[in-house]
Amino acid sequence: SYGPALAKTANMWGALQGWPGGGYMFSKLVGLVAPYTASVSALVTHVEPGVCEASMTDRPWKRNPFASVHAIAIANLAEMTAGIACVTATQSAKGAMGIPVGMRIEFVAKARGTLHCRASVPDSLPSAERPDEKDIDVVCDVSDATGKVVAAVVVAWKFRMKKSRKPKAS
Repeated sequence: SYGPALAKTANMWGALQGWPGGGYMFSKLVGLVAPYTASVSALVTHVEPGVCEASMTDRPWKRNPFASVHAIAIANLAEMTAGIACVTATQSAKGAMGIPVGMRIEFVAKARGTLHCRASVPDSLPSAERPDEKDIDVVCDVSDATGKVVAAVVVAWKFRMKKSRKPKAS
């Protein structure tokens, strides 16, 4: 019941959850929209407006020479998770739009095994009442199967209100 503004992402997530393998199907659709993101084979596990959770299974081809998950695979997981959180947040903010403009990562521990990422968007997007452009940091914690944080990621997004289209003169 997020309304028609969420028809694309949150409603698609909700509709697919009623099917066996719905999260897998949703994740594959994300990979079709963003093919590079598909390279880490992440599985989206939860979506709601402004929040996304996903996991990534450790595989030999995702590892670095130090036998841990490669930094760029972790960054890719975090960027995808933050992106889905932002898309659902902007769709609920009616007319807001955003684009990632930066990323900061602190690698806290060696990443091994299945990794979990959670991203949430602060509730301060531009709106009709507050149309000013905003830079917002979307925080993503990447943790291992024990819950230990292995990477702290901040994806910087720039948000603004869509420009209204003027009707064409007849």
